[in-house]
Amino acid sequence: MVSSMGAGQQDPTIRFLVIYNKSGTNLTSCVIDRKRIPPFQVSHTGIKPKSFVVEMVTMFYGTDHEGEAHYLCAILNSNVLNIAIKSQQPRGLWGERDITRIPFTFPIPRFDAKNKAHRELASLSKECHIKVETLSVESKSIGRARTEVRNNLNKDLGRIDKLVSQLLDV
Repeated sequence: MVSSMGAGQQDPTIRFLVIYNKSGTNLTSCVIDRKRIPPFQVSHTGIKPKSFVVEMVTMFYGTDHEGEAHYLCAILNSNVLNIAIKSQQPRGLWGERDITRIPFTFPIPRFDAKNKAHRELASLSKECHIKVETLSVESKSIGRARTEVRNNLNKDLGRIDKLVSQLLDV
């Protein structure tokens, strides 16, 4: 298990990155596989990235174990943890703001590949990632886009919430 949070501490050899937003009202996470970064275009130039660097306003956790990455991502995307962090987030004019390391003040168990609930969370996260890849999100607003994605994943997120609730005993 490799844990890194600062942008200057990144190890480019770590394959999977669990990234989440450092600030905002709601916690949102995804897994980046450095070996499967899709090409993109800028103007008329095709670019095939060779790696991925986490920017300074994004928090991350690095691991070489795909199951561990998706397990943690499922927990970070759970509504259970999102609600639990609210009391610790500073408030601004429009509600809760900073997230930083607050999710890790909760007793998130280390990933155990032998634990059925851990494996199920990892599998659900992976399935959600696949579903999101095929979604056509219409909204230009990040908040509305997040809501649209979560609505499309409602059943999976419900199962994730149930497992995380049992896991964190909240």
